[in-house]
Amino acid sequence: MAEGENFLIAPTSAKASTTLAGLSDAVIAQQILSLIAKLPAKTPGVAEIKKGAIALAQAGGAKLAKTK
Repeated sequence: MAEGENFLIAPTSAKASTTLAGLSDAVIAQQILSLIAKLPAKTPGVAEIKKGAIALAQAGGAKLAKTK
């Protein structure tokens, strides 16, 4: 974990110390959404990037939901 990163859920499981399935997808999607929030709304491609980031977050959430 990079210095200064905060997580509500630790990126590793207590059992095997491995990254939880879908957590990295959700984190990447959140970072993308944070970056594009700083751009003007009419910037070309922002809507498509936002749509892709939301899809990635949903896929990550689905993977996390299946994790036991």
